[in-house]
Amino acid sequence: MTLTSLHQMDMETSDLHMDGETRPMRVLVTGGSGLVGKAIERVVKQEGGAREGEEWIFLSSKDADLTNPAETRAIFKKHQPTHVIHLAAVVGGLFMHLRQNLDFLRKNLAINDNVLQTAHEFDVVKVVSCLSTCIFPDKTTYPIDETMVQKVRRRRAERRVNKLTTHNLGAFILFTAAVKSRRNIPDMSHKWGFVILFFSVVLSESEKRYWSDVDCTEKLPFICHENKLILVKENLTWREALRYCRNHHHDLVSVRTEEMQLWVKEVAQNASTEHVWLGLRHTCALGFWYWVNGEMICYQDWAPGNGTGFEDCSHEERTGAVQSGGERKWISLPQSKKLNFICSTYEDLFY
Repeated sequence: MTLTSLHQMDMETSDLHMDGETRPMRVLVTGGSGLVGKAIERVVKQEGGAREGEEWIFLSSKDADLTNPAETRAIFKKHQPTHVIHLAAVVGGLFMHLRQNLDFLRKNLAINDNVLQTAHEFDVVKVVSCLSTCIFPDKTTYPIDETMVQKVRRRRAERRVNKLTTHNLGAFILFTAAVKSRRNIPDMSHKWGFVILFFSVVLSESEKRYWSDVDCTEKLPFICHENKLILVKENLTWREALRYCRNHHHDLVSVRTEEMQLWVKEVAQNASTEHVWLGLRHTCALGFWYWVNGEMICYQDWAPGNGTGFEDCSHEERTGAVQSGGERKWISLPQSKKLNFICSTYEDLFY
């Protein structure tokens, strides 16, 4: 997130009207003493990132305990922000997270809930929320700073822990909350158990909508899940399949996780050919396999004798397919074979 992007969101709302009066943009930054908060403060105060008339307030844990609703309201009442950049979180070392994971979860959920609810109560125009990610490079110098991010393999799933999509009238934020429940928990008829639910908050509206559990026999309206994998039952070479997927969908599927492989297996079993093309190819010059989306292979599900040894490149390049029957594992094939293939419809299939 940059200050430019924040300004672009509010080109038409820099002067805000409330009770007939005009007030300038006032940005409250929670977690202002952290890595991202300090970087924003440097841009605002030292590099001229703030516009004329704007006011920026950078909070630290010394200013308020955001796990406490009363203290959260007090800090909002004191500063009356028009915009909030929410960076605050309870953090600790790797082993502390392992030992106290439920405690960290509860406190961070409380912080998120208090900040978002209070922002709604105080008519905050925009909330920008940032995911806090721990990075542990295996080979680096210390102390670790922002430049070390490039030395760590990307984790697309992590950035979806806290998903923020801005709208014209507010922000739609997806996050988790722990609630007490005794419903539908096996062997818990006399005990309280914790259930993790997802729910949404629309800051521009007064109503909250929560997920709930109901009896399976109840008849309700429903939402269909859009297919993210498309099996094409047309026999094409690997290059032809790649071109087809990029022209008609997004790409030949890249299988980066075990969860994605389970979906691929489910789709592949309906193929009309013995094998089904994936977005997997081998470079003879460098001697390794990679996905067409540019990522190296981390998760692997090769059939015995495939993908892990020498590849014969004397006649043509080798490319990867998945078996449509049996264990439905990956195999190495010459790219000229004509097979069914699986296209992906989005860049990020699974978060």
